Formats: sequence, structure tokens, C-alpha cells
Amino acid sequence: MIKSRPHIKGTLLKHLTLTMRNSEDLPTMVKSLLRAFRRLRQRAYFKQCISGGAFVVELTNKGNQWHAHIHAVIQSHRVEWEKLRNLWKICSKGNTGVFIQNIPPVEAVRYLTKYVSKSELPEDLQQIASDALKGFRLFNPFGSWYAINLEYKPEPSRCPKCDAIASYLPWDFIMGNWKMPYY
Repeated sequence: MIKSRPHIKGTLLKHLTLTMRNSEDLPTMVKSLLRAFRRLRQRAYFKQCISGGAFVVELTNKGNQWHAHIHAVIQSHRVEWEKLRNLWKICSKGNTGVFIQNIPPVEAVRYLTKYVSKSELPEDLQQIASDALKGFRLFNPFGSWYAINLEYKPEPSRCPKCDAIASYLPWDFIMGNWKMPYY
């Protein structure tokens, strides 16, 4: 996806993190986070600066408090942090956690896959987190990157377990779904 992104003059890849206040109610927090991010992407300033990207949701827990945030790689022109933070505050109903910085393409790939495969939650909380994320995609392209995702056809590769040749997605290797090729 990073290699196939549209080349738009004056854009760079950036790492964007958006956070919500801690809460005990994880399912509501996840829904609010995703709803707020959808509202943010519909804003004129966001559309003007950001052509596309992809994001994942990360969940952490400290005691009885959950913390949900979005990690995104975006392709954008210059983004004014203060304007973006003010828009996030409006869209997320008071949250101001916004971090943005330029990121090289090789780091963009590492950044997204790190959060898709990361699980630092204790075993007793993993089912709660899984239930809260049920029905949501774990990896979400948006804007001009959405079409790249629809057109993507993985190249055939060898299964590390049985040596069969088929097309596997990175998620298959992470989850160990070796016998489920995508042709």
C-alpha cells in the first residue's frame, strides 16, 4: 500500500496518533473514537491537507481504565498541528490528544504492522478487548488509499510450513493461517 500510494506533489508520509480520555467503558470508547475519526475525516481542512492513509486502533489498560487511540499513517501536505488539534477536540467532544510527525516510508510500514500485531494486554483482558473490537476492521485505509486496498492482489509466495505456493496476506502469517490462501 505504501509503495502503491498515489504520488501527489508536495505530500509526505506522516505518523498521526489521536487519543481519547481514559474510560471504564471500552465498547463505548471504541465506538466514540471511530465515530470521531470519521467526523474528522469529513472536515474540509482534513480533506484539504490529507489525501489518504491507513489506521489501526490500539487499546491499553491501566487498572480499571481503558485507553483507546488511533495510530495512522497519512499522506499529506503541511498540516498545522493546532488546527488539527482543535478539529479533533470538536469531533471527539473535548479530547485534545493529537501527535503528528513526518515518517519515512520504511518506518510507516513498521509503524502500522506494529500496532496490528501488538498485544500487551494481560490474558484476562484480551477477551474484553476482542469483544469491544468485534465488527470493526483492524486495518482501515481511507481517502485515496482506499482504492489501493480494493485493487491489491498479493503475489504468490511459499508457505513456511508446507512449502505450498499461494497468495497469503501479512495477517495470515501473523495469525498462522497458512492453509487459507487468497488467489
